[in-house]
Amino acid sequence: AEQGDKLDGQAVFFWIDAFVVRKASGLHPKEWWADQFMAVIQSIGNTILILEPWSDPLPLQRSWCLWELLCTARTGARLYFALKPSSFQE
Repeated sequence: AEQGDKLDGQAVFFWIDAFVVRKASGLHPKEWWADQFMAVIQSIGNTILILEPWSDPLPLQRSWCLWELLCTARTGARLYFALKPSSFQE
C-alpha cells in the first residue's frame, strides 16, 4: 500500500490491485482468489470505482471489476465513485 496525504488527521493508504496481483498467473485456484480477495476488501473497508469514461465506464465492462464490486457489497465495505472534473461537462 502507498501512503498518501492525511485525510481528517488520519493517514491515507491506497492499494491498486493491477500492480499488486497477477490474477492470471495460475499460481492459485480461482477459489483461493475469491476467498483472499474478499478478505482483503473487507480488511481495507473501502473501494473506489473510477467511472471513466462517464458515458460508458470501463470498469463496468470488466468481470474482475464487477467481482470487486460484489466483494465490496458482500463485506459491507464503503463504495466511493470518482470522476474527472470534465466528466460533469460531458
